[in-house]
Amino acid sequence: MRYSIRVLDGVTALTDNADPRLHGWLRACTKGHQQATQTRQRQLQIKKLQMAIDKATDECIKSGGQEAARRNLNQMRPKLKDFFILEEATSSRAYQQQVYEENQQTGKHLAWTTRIKYEKQTIHQIQDPESSTIVNEDKDIARVFMSHYSRIYEIDCTFSLLQLSQYYSPITLPKISLKVQNDVAQKITP
Repeated sequence: MRYSIRVLDGVTALTDNADPRLHGWLRACTKGHQQATQTRQRQLQIKKLQMAIDKATDECIKSGGQEAARRNLNQMRPKLKDFFILEEATSSRAYQQQVYEENQQTGKHLAWTTRIKYEKQTIHQIQDPESSTIVNEDKDIARVFMSHYSRIYEIDCTFSLLQLSQYYSPITLPKISLKVQNDVAQKITP
């Protein structure tokens, strides 16, 4: 039986006289292409976010102020949260399964801490002294954030400005006051 493949507006489809067995093959190829495209798009989005963080951090360092550093981080968090809510590649269950399958001791520890933190669903409250805005960070979103942008195997999943300064930017520790660290470390129950 003769068959042909046509492309219309970027969509590949089989003509009516195509072998029915080819439909499954075409669907599989199309799905694989879509998944590959989505993966590339995610990688580009992550790279774009990393570049934005680096640029914002550089500006923060040049300003040299503690409050500027905290405002910088607070401005980045909502954007990252919106992105990672849609990001399924690092969902809690899938990520735990991956590290267990790889049989990594550090990965097992990460999975354990992730499960504990996720079950507690602790919310961290951050108050900006120059405004009345309170930023509430969901612990699971914070975990996903850190899994992308920090050396997660070496630290616990606590969302603190001290760890942000160590792993997300070249901000030196003496520039972060104890008051700022305590403000970030405050916990409230849901």
